Amino acid sequence: MKMVVLLISILCINIAYSQQEYSNWNVGNRVWLRFPGPTYLNGSNLNTTEGCASISDPITGNLLFYTNGVTVWNRFHTIMPNGTGLFGGLSSTQSAIILRQPGSVNLYYIFTVNQQVLGEEFSYSIVNINSDAGSGDVIVKNVLIAAPTSEKLTATRHCNGVDWWIISHDLGTSTFRSVLLTSAGLTSFTTSNTTTIVTLGSQGSIGCMKVNQQGTRLACAFYSLNKLSLFNFNNTTGVVSNEISPACAVGPYGLEFSPNGNFLYLAYNNSTSLHQYNLCNNNNRISVGTPGPFIGSLQLQNDGRIYISGSSVGGSKLGIIYDPNLLGIACNYVVNTGDTPFAGQNYIFGLSQCFYNYSVFQNSYQPTYNINCLTVIFNLAVLCNSQPIVNITWNFGDGNTSNLINPTHTYTVANNYFGSVTITLNCNIITIPITVSTSVSGVNNINTN
Repeated sequence: MKMVVLLISILCINIAYSQQEYSNWNVGNRVWLRFPGPTYLNGSNLNTTEGCASISDPITGNLLFYTNGVTVWNRFHTIMPNGTGLFGGLSSTQSAIILRQPGSVNLYYIFTVNQQVLGEEFSYSIVNINSDAGSGDVIVKNVLIAAPTSEKLTATRHCNGVDWWIISHDLGTSTFRSVLLTSAGLTSFTTSNTTTIVTLGSQGSIGCMKVNQQGTRLACAFYSLNKLSLFNFNNTTGVVSNEISPACAVGPYGLEFSPNGNFLYLAYNNSTSLHQYNLCNNNNRISVGTPGPFIGSLQLQNDGRIYISGSSVGGSKLGIIYDPNLLGIACNYVVNTGDTPFAGQNYIFGLSQCFYNYSVFQNSYQPTYNINCLTVIFNLAVLCNSQPIVNITWNFGDGNTSNLINPTHTYTVANNYFGSVTITLNCNIITIPITVSTSVSGVNNINTN
């Protein structure tokens, strides 16, 4: 009997188109990184202590523009028309994010949050990249969404795989705000009251916030509160709920989820540990490295690696977690990857935020099956933080189907059968092609691709 070959292919909207949008990072003091690699380029004019954002052409990966939340530079590294005085902050943890408006090829939203005690606005501006001879123009600036707000700002795909949720945390309350960006603009505003209250001057405002690639979990680092909080996130409604607070060390700041959503990595601005939390095993925490006394942001790239900035790696060096889907020290954390090649470049604490759909990295629903001659036992392995399944249909490739999670099917003739499993989520459908090779004799064979 032949070993079955599993062909996994996820049918997701906009994924192939958007993989190149974060090919360039302009971060810290004039650091310009190009992915894959990364390779270092010279010429960036960015200068910031913390949050920043860059966006690239979704097809070619060429740089379009970048910002520190206050100033916007075009691809020629000159300031865009109307590109000064945005309501971000040079020392705001997540000062800015950039998202292309769904359905548009030329409109980009810049969402900003200011640093505490300097206004605390959650606002947006809009860039038309076709303006100014194709180098971009800020055509709308500093439209207020909410105030006061903390320094936390992130985004994730809506369940439909097309629209975007932009998430912030109020200052002075326990309220999260989820704003939906669609082809019609900002169309939905959801508030969620949880437990942790961020008060002015407490520096609980400081620290990163991220959503996993599956759109099911949200994590917040509350810096001077010495607190890590994990929440459920509903990427259909934008609701944040069910806060839990696993133990953490002093000064949590940077965090990021592994691509498969099984692990959370947390770094500390005043600690020597990089911690990995096993979200599939009671949030157990272990140390996977000793980055040094100060560390900044963590950011997942579409190469599947997590990059780490901060003075803990010398200011001009970059830390990398090469295999973040693996448990413990097998995640392969390297504290630095060498100096930047250009004088005067330093990472400081911020990295450019990137936003993908989980299928860029890996499928959260993995078919496995056991073949014994003509009889096949099918099984769908589901990762621990995946979206809940509404319906499932196995197509066995011989005209027969099943709606069971783990069906058994007996074929009548030995052959190669080309089928599929179709998984219906709350507002999205995933189809995974499968190939099954049966025989009239042989031994049990288990596929775990």
